[in-house]
Amino acid sequence: AGDTMGSHSGWAEKTGYSQSTRPAVAFSAASSGSKATSSAVSFSINATATIGGAFVANNSTKGETSSTLYSVGAFTVGDKIVTSGDTINVTYTASA
Repeated sequence: AGDTMGSHSGWAEKTGYSQSTRPAVAFSAASSGSKATSSAVSFSINATATIGGAFVANNSTKGETSSTLYSVGAFTVGDKIVTSGDTINVTYTASA
């Protein structure tokens, strides 16, 4: 419960996407010890940035730092350089 957005020095949420809040994550039913997103979470990019990964938190307010982190991870394909007009589609799977 004490693992929050603000407790990781050097981490910064990139808020250069057009959605007014953090997009919601929806999950499929658990299967074979894993739980995965039921569809990709899409971000419509409106700024130039380098994105290194994604996180799941309990607050949808962009840029806030007090929400509890449920999970954080680097992209398996490495950093992604984005520019205005790009879309990032993120999928997530948690395994036991």
